[in-house]
Amino acid sequence: MTRPQNPNLLLWLDLPVTNLDASIAFYSDVFEHPMRDARPQSASATLQLTASGSGLTLIERTRAVEPATGILPYFNCQGRLAQAVARARLNGGVVLQPIHSMEPFGQRAVIQDPDGHLIALHSAE
Repeated sequence: MTRPQNPNLLLWLDLPVTNLDASIAFYSDVFEHPMRDARPQSASATLQLTASGSGLTLIERTRAVEPATGILPYFNCQGRLAQAVARARLNGGVVLQPIHSMEPFGQRAVIQDPDGHLIALHSAE
């Protein structure tokens, strides 16, 4: 069996949102990386971290989409987990599980974003 060149299994995530401006502010600030706003061509914004992928697209919808249950995407906040959690709070996120150990896999916090999606902020430290 041939092993993939990129060991990261998750390549991209499309996330439906009801308030694109609020979501852009939330994710840009939490990840300290600006999002590319595609308006007016498209009601979306993209955060692409590598040339080969590894990113997030926020897609504005006119009505709320029920957040998926049972799916918890992890976002890398290596070395800045506490800061990312604080920024999430400042931008309308709700901390459902504060930073806690996942020994031997590091630490995480579980956050609910302004649209109700659950995300994990993770650091291997």
